[in-house]
Amino acid sequence: MDKCYDSPWHCIGFTILRYQSPAQQCLIGLQREIIKRKEAEHLKDQTVHDLCDREKELKDYKYALDISSIISISAVDGSFTFVNDNFCKISKYSNEELLGQPHSILWSGHHPPEYFTELGSAMQEGKSYRGEFCNKAKDGSLYWVDTMIVPFVDEEGNVYQYMSINRDITRKKEALEQLRASEERYKSIIAVSNTGAWEYDLDTNRVWYSAQYFAMLGLDIPDGVWEDTEGMSWVDRLHPDDRERATKIFDKFLMEGSTKLYESFFRMLHQNGDWVWIWSRARRLHDKHGNLTNITLGTHTDISERIKAEEKIKESEQMIRKITSQVPGNTYMFQIEESGKPNILFLNRGTEEFNYTADLEEISRDAEKVLEVLHDDDKILFNEKMKEAYQSPALMSFQYRIIVNNLIRWRWMQAIPEKNKSGQVVWYGATRDITALVDYIASVEQILFDISHVMRRPVSSMLGLTTLISEGDLEHEEMLHLAHQLHPVAKEMDKFMTELNQVYEQKRQINSLNIDFSSLVDKRNSLFRPSE
Repeated sequence: MDKCYDSPWHCIGFTILRYQSPAQQCLIGLQREIIKRKEAEHLKDQTVHDLCDREKELKDYKYALDISSIISISAVDGSFTFVNDNFCKISKYSNEELLGQPHSILWSGHHPPEYFTELGSAMQEGKSYRGEFCNKAKDGSLYWVDTMIVPFVDEEGNVYQYMSINRDITRKKEALEQLRASEERYKSIIAVSNTGAWEYDLDTNRVWYSAQYFAMLGLDIPDGVWEDTEGMSWVDRLHPDDRERATKIFDKFLMEGSTKLYESFFRMLHQNGDWVWIWSRARRLHDKHGNLTNITLGTHTDISERIKAEEKIKESEQMIRKITSQVPGNTYMFQIEESGKPNILFLNRGTEEFNYTADLEEISRDAEKVLEVLHDDDKILFNEKMKEAYQSPALMSFQYRIIVNNLIRWRWMQAIPEKNKSGQVVWYGATRDITALVDYIASVEQILFDISHVMRRPVSSMLGLTTLISEGDLEHEEMLHLAHQLHPVAKEMDKFMTELNQVYEQKRQINSLNIDFSSLVDKRNSLFRPSE
């Protein structure tokens, strides 16, 4: 088969030449040459057009890369041969200050020398490299870039320059550093606060525990997921008396989907066999849209020492109550509001028969119960005394009346102030039934009145007679006559003193006050006995 040219016209022309005259063949050959030239010119025009399109496309790529990235080109020795505006902006150097300078002008000292080992190997082998670098700007500030370094290779395979395409990741690094610092602070707080952290995923039913969580149970286990296998579940370690209650509280918290704080107290088994008191708190987490998730984050705090301290306080309080319950009157510890209302912190009832009718717990919850038994005429007095004590803390001492079983009883209250560690004034005092004392004082006052009334006449008589004796120049018979007149007066006074002493003895036996001044009465009485 004859050879066929690339163009269909070539094939046709070749066939025709075999059957044409030389002139015709020459004409056809000329036509063929013209066609070939036209095709060559067309091909040339198309090539030029394609090259123009490619050049424009490359310019577009370069423009897009230039405005979106931080670009630099450096020679094989590492000196800058090109930097774009973004590079100058982030480094705060001008174009003139960077060109010809080595990369070391940006070194921050943040990375150790071995950090650049892999980069050096890649550059020697003519391979691209990607890494993150902390650079130092002209003003001394630090910035981070995510860098892709691409080597340019000539026809002989030798690297003649490097292009560095960078992306500013300073904010990302700062955010990561803040997160790292926050995590470090969180871990430090957990470590020093005797608190263990845990996280529960309701969807997967898996729990993450911190190392501190295990440590407070005597287990040397690092942070991680603790499978709910036999003997390892937190439920299995609960005290039998706390298990049902604790699990119900936690299940209720999960099922209700509450945003409130979960809180529970229970005992867990320590590895040494002791029971550790745990204060558990948790809260459901929210997603970025504010919706409640099935992730619960919580803490366990060992409060065993606090529980022991509280038990000791309770024991001390019970001992104080036992002691104070054997003394007459009530013992108090209270604070006073600006309004004058007392807030009872401690109250105990003594051995007295007549006392407040309200229960001690009721009075502790509501100090207004104290005022319920106050005599109407003394309620204002009581409130005013409390207000005065609030304004000027000093010894408080006053008497007031209460009505118990339709009987009016007198009470005496005394209290001293003392500031606690918070600077608040706390009052310590007691009240006691002084009805017997009030009655006794009233009796004494009545006795004194009776004495003064009864003794007025005989005393007056005696004064008159003794005046005559002392001032008159009397004979013996006159003196004897006056003496006979004084004797009935003395006998009358002696009788009165005897009766007075008997009345006092009766009063003393009835009342609880055992103040004995009968000897003084007897002594006074002896003054009026006739001398033998």
